Amino acid sequence: MKFRPVGDRVLVKLLPKEEGILPSGLIKVEKNEQKQRRGVIEAVGVGGTNQQGQPKLMLLKVGETVLTDIDFGAKVELGGTDEHYVFEQDNIIGVLDDD
Repeated sequence: MKFRPVGDRVLVKLLPKEEGILPSGLIKVEKNEQKQRRGVIEAVGVGGTNQQGQPKLMLLKVGETVLTDIDFGAKVELGGTDEHYVFEQDNIIGVLDDD
């Protein structure tokens, strides 16, 4: 099944949670890590308009790895085991580069 977001929304496939392991063998889980998740953009809408009616450019591209706050997204079931969320472009925290 293909999914195409509308307006200024993006479809993000969440990556598995990363949990740090301390030298002692304990697993470190911070409270913030439960809400902030990394994901890969799988689809991008065509853009929307701002409050003044001017077009909003889509700054995000398919394939980019982003940091999100899942509280601002809508979970969608696309028939698989992957976690997918739809976010408005403004609710993406940032793009993660490998540099």
